[in-house]
Amino acid sequence: MVRILATADWHLGKAFSGVGVGANRFREQLFLTAEHIINEVSSDFDIILILGDTFDRLDADWKLIVRVAELLRSCDKPIHIITGNHDPWSSGVLKSLENELEDAGHVVIHSEQQPYLIEALGVTLYPGVLHQKDDLSDRTSWIPVREKDDGVRIGMFHEEIDILPNGSFNSKIASEYDLDIVILGDQHGPSEDWEDSRLFNSQQSAERRLWYTGSHEAQNISQNWQGRVLSIDAELGSEPIVNPIAVGSLRFIDIDDFEFDEDMEEPLALLNERLGEIEGDPELTFVRLELAGEAIPETLDALDDELAKFVESWPLSEVNKGQLAVLIDLKNTDADANLRVIEAELENMNLDPEVLARSVVLLRRYHRKLA
Repeated sequence: MVRILATADWHLGKAFSGVGVGANRFREQLFLTAEHIINEVSSDFDIILILGDTFDRLDADWKLIVRVAELLRSCDKPIHIITGNHDPWSSGVLKSLENELEDAGHVVIHSEQQPYLIEALGVTLYPGVLHQKDDLSDRTSWIPVREKDDGVRIGMFHEEIDILPNGSFNSKIASEYDLDIVILGDQHGPSEDWEDSRLFNSQQSAERRLWYTGSHEAQNISQNWQGRVLSIDAELGSEPIVNPIAVGSLRFIDIDDFEFDEDMEEPLALLNERLGEIEGDPELTFVRLELAGEAIPETLDALDDELAKFVESWPLSEVNKGQLAVLIDLKNTDADANLRVIEAELENMNLDPEVLARSVVLLRRYHRKLA
């Protein structure tokens, strides 16, 4: 039996422009988690496979390339890397990494589509290679028929399979090309929980003998899950045993379904209860809070104080009140007072000065017509 550690989509050097002042910390965490995978998680495995997008940018920083080379060189396990759409062979970034690793024979960066036999482990790798970002070339038909010395046949690809709306990669590749296991990069994770996604569902993956590794870290606001790697126990003639290992530390939390309502009792208490459910390291957690609905002026005044406390607790956060409106007391016959309430709320929305001025002019004009 061979024990395989599969990982992908590290996206080292990612800008993280959306998290503001946390960008440097988030960017560093991508590397630290990769370092944890190579130095610690890999200790129980025979081989490490990296399924593309090791780097995020075609023009990755040279210091980062050297740092990654030092990390891979320090590992005592064989490491095999394929290209991804963010670091295709034509970009030169993996060629630069290969040059830095010239003295590290245990690290192989595949630039050609040809079988790679590892006799000591009883496996043959079949790497699909992306030569450019939007590579439409064939990455499967070159795979030869099985020979008796192949051992466990493992396909390595960075692709989006054809059960997805925009996918074109053959999801039946394992059966059609007699591969025992197919491992894919590219898809970072599901839209929600791992087990609820058809791409990462263990039963459907087992039926296809095809697994997505997933990314080692969540990387944007739509990824509300913990990063992972795959543990694969493979033996010729037996079903592989595939299990995820959680490794990620970055968290992205999007609260966009809290809506104030005039019939809501103690709305701020309900909001605080919801915010109290947030878990994670404040330095590694980005929270986006979008508030909508209507609330009375007194609630909106108190809300500002509560949001100030929230931002203090979760400094890497974004609060949007653009869809939250003031609830006018229709029983109040003082139209001018209601007008002042609305103007005050406009001022609290941090609008562009020109937009604010124009909004106030239109509001007052409409108010005069009603009067």
